Amino acid sequence: MGLVVMSSVRTQWNSCHEASDTLGGMNVKCEEQITKLRQGLEHHDAEKQLETLIEICQYTKLTGISGLVLGFAGSRMDSQRLAAAKALDGSVQPNLRELPTLVAALDPEQDGEVVYWAATLIGRLGDQAEDAVDALCRCIKDSSFLAARERAVIALQKIGPAAQGAIPVLESVSDSATGRLKQLCQQTSRDLMFNHALGATRAA
Repeated sequence: MGLVVMSSVRTQWNSCHEASDTLGGMNVKCEEQITKLRQGLEHHDAEKQLETLIEICQYTKLTGISGLVLGFAGSRMDSQRLAAAKALDGSVQPNLRELPTLVAALDPEQDGEVVYWAATLIGRLGDQAEDAVDALCRCIKDSSFLAARERAVIALQKIGPAAQGAIPVLESVSDSATGRLKQLCQQTSRDLMFNHALGATRAA
């Protein structure tokens, strides 16, 4: 895509953002842009898909396309994997409606990069992602991709007190884990126990 076209797209997107910080309240023009991006990702041509992923990287807080972009994190094409990773890192913001798709992507049989980014996106939902706690725990126990296991623990941190049920798993994994994973499990377990005790004190 040429620089002039990129500049035009970026200008259009920035004008949409002046009206709304997130796409939850976007105007019709922005809704049309999201539809265009979805169509590009769903296109049968790999080059069109890559072009769309690169375009997505120019934006911030794009909602409604998390599942589609996530699928490219496991692409066999290195260019698509890299573009998808960049988009997921800095441009994509999931919404609660997408949570079931993200939870399904935590399956240990999935590509490790897909699991990693699914856990990352779930963490961005914070305490709204309470329904993902069990799947995150399975990921921490069963995934063969260390980075994905670590991201799953971080997601539990971000979910906060609603993830209290994960404490036994975190303690069990920390007994056998080493390095950063062990540290993350121990710290998250302590934080969740502290939050639980604090909540109980306040309720008394």
